[in-house]
Amino acid sequence: MQLPDFPSGDGVFKLNSIILPENLGTSVDSAGHFVPMTPEVPAADRRGLSELTVEDLTGPVVFIDISARVEAELKKNNGSPGPPAVTNFGEASPNVVTAADIDAIADRLANRSFVIAHTGWSRFWGMSGPGFEGPYVNGFNFPGFSRAAIARLIEIETARNIRINGVGADNIAADVGENANAPKFGPGAFPIHARGLQRGWKLLENLATTAELGRGRCTLYVGALNHVGGVASWARGVRQLRELIVQGHWLLEAPSQPFSPAAPVVSVERLPPERR
Repeated sequence: MQLPDFPSGDGVFKLNSIILPENLGTSVDSAGHFVPMTPEVPAADRRGLSELTVEDLTGPVVFIDISARVEAELKKNNGSPGPPAVTNFGEASPNVVTAADIDAIADRLANRSFVIAHTGWSRFWGMSGPGFEGPYVNGFNFPGFSRAAIARLIEIETARNIRINGVGADNIAADVGENANAPKFGPGAFPIHARGLQRGWKLLENLATTAELGRGRCTLYVGALNHVGGVASWARGVRQLRELIVQGHWLLEAPSQPFSPAAPVVSVERLPPERR
């Protein structure tokens, strides 16, 4: 949006303003993003982005890969997302993150872990709209964390007296799409938001290049805007191994590579010896 010119003795300064939503592209939700009607925990977390610490945004990655199951389901429709009767990514289907998937990685869960699901869905980024249609949102029929998976994570946290840093996935909400209860978005919708954020989880949405996180044990660093009053922000996730940093993001360009929102960028930086 163009602003009034700022005059000086030798000319004028041209000024513009940019207004963008907090949840744009790869983004992170803080606890303040969702206020439950009936909190499940005492002293539910309500912090916004400016109140988060480095420890809140840094932690070991616990990786879950369901992309093979998702791909097998998509093959029923020639590799493309379809309605639930054709490609089923509902709560009860095996093509989502299940409680069994959480049990399989339970021994790796610890304080400050980030549980990241790789579904392979990010390749449909840029194919959304109009409204809730298009392959990416697909009428809210997409894979993610099921209610049972979230319940199992909470059970493990409670039993071990730990608190993970959050969850994330390469889709629009990290939840199973069916759980949005679209278009009414009634009780029980978005269970990660409703149950996880009040516990202090951070929610990473629209992640890219999540397959890279499966290459080895690593630490995730989440970069976000530190704006007062903000409850969500565009984010940049960085995975650190011993010698490599792999960055997955939507908004930045790789050197000599044109920007394409349908093709997530992966850039690799070798750390000099003094930074290893």
